[in-house]
Amino acid sequence: MRKRNTNTNALGNQDSFLDIVTNVVGILIILVMIAGVKAQSSPPSPQDDTLTETLRKIDENERQLVEKAEAAAMTKANIDEIGDQTAILQEQAFAQAEQYAALFDLMTSVQAGIEVEAEQKDQTLKDVLELRRQLLEQDAKLEQLDQTKNWMLAHRPQATVIENVPTPLGRTVETDKEIHFRLKGGHITYVPYTELFNKLIAEVSENKNRIFKQKSASGTVGPIDEFSMKYAVVCYDVLMSDAHGSGIGTRLELAYVELVPAYDSIGEPAREAIASPNSEFVNRVKRYRQDIYAVTIWVYPDSFEEFRELKKFLYSKGYQVAGRPLEFGQPISGSPEGTKSKAQ
Repeated sequence: MRKRNTNTNALGNQDSFLDIVTNVVGILIILVMIAGVKAQSSPPSPQDDTLTETLRKIDENERQLVEKAEAAAMTKANIDEIGDQTAILQEQAFAQAEQYAALFDLMTSVQAGIEVEAEQKDQTLKDVLELRRQLLEQDAKLEQLDQTKNWMLAHRPQATVIENVPTPLGRTVETDKEIHFRLKGGHITYVPYTELFNKLIAEVSENKNRIFKQKSASGTVGPIDEFSMKYAVVCYDVLMSDAHGSGIGTRLELAYVELVPAYDSIGEPAREAIASPNSEFVNRVKRYRQDIYAVTIWVYPDSFEEFRELKKFLYSKGYQVAGRPLEFGQPISGSPEGTKSKAQ
């Protein structure tokens, strides 16, 4: 619209110029008529030639001015036509701009729909992959169970001799009165469960304010004797009451612990351990009184025969023994939902 106004001002200026040219031509025509009248009424003189020349020049100037006026009029017509075409082009440009805006809005809406559909497809793909992962995990567990079953069937001892071993009544073993060993691959090794658990309690007590704020924490203590202990603790609100009343308190609870060996093949052969009076296993057991401590052995499926021999040996020394079977790949662990050892 501003360009349109500029064209209009230019056309207005052109009209003023044409008016001035027209007035000048009119004045010249009047002067020529006056000069002609004077020439007719005056007698011939030597200046006639000069006057004739002057009139010729005036006629020439008049002709040129008329041509310029015609050219100016044509220019004005062209300018008017260009102005009309410019207005039409501006209207077309405005219409195209509106079309482009509508197309852009449509494109934005389509793009948003494509992004939403892509996110839904991504989530569906993630769900499918998660189901596949769970299926593979279950297949791996089934295969592991099959291997354990096959191994147990292949190594099942022949029931040819029945040895009468007195079996005392089982009793629940307190955690702090328990000696832990791991029996795997026929190798026996000491598990510093109590020592690591005490370090865990110390670490949690030291950081209890931070744990209360975060509502949970996890970490690792150790290593001690080639074992470390992973743990997790949680906090939750409980209703507490005493002689003064009741209120909401915060309780800190151990979620789980897991014993992690430095490497898998650790320990000494079980049969050699009970055969030698100076073995690490025998020396470790001697540190604890038979009437106070019980021996807990975490045993894997490949060492049941060695467990029977160890159990017989410990009975002969006056110790009560608790066996805790584990599957292959299952670590030594504990949680509030677990059970205490039953020693016999």
